[in-house]
Amino acid sequence: MSDALRNAIDRDQVRDIVDELTSLEPDGVADAVDLLIELADHRAYPVREAVARRLGEVACERAFPALVRLTQEEHEADRHVRRAAVNAVSNYAGAEATAALDSATCDSALNVRADAETALAARTAQNQNEGH
Repeated sequence: MSDALRNAIDRDQVRDIVDELTSLEPDGVADAVDLLIELADHRAYPVREAVARRLGEVACERAFPALVRLTQEEHEADRHVRRAAVNAVSNYAGAEATAALDSATCDSALNVRADAETALAARTAQNQNEGH
């Protein structure tokens, strides 16, 4: 990850951060997990949303707690962050991921609830197929 991204964290440079996060190659995302986890606490929701999307692509266990935290953003304006985090969490297996998705089915935003319900339905279908 470039020093420019590490230093570009003020309000005027949010678009630069999001653009750089979006343009990262998959190997770059894997190499930048720790910095991405740090950026998950950034004050600008577009940064947190981009972070959630990228962390979901690598499905790194170290990132899971940050993603769960992002599914629980409190402000209604953060619904984009919550939706990206729900979609990222859907890439993780296990009871904790299922619990986070289940909790998101009660979200105030319809698109967050819908994505969580879709992810849970896909898990149920996968579990049923594995059981046959």
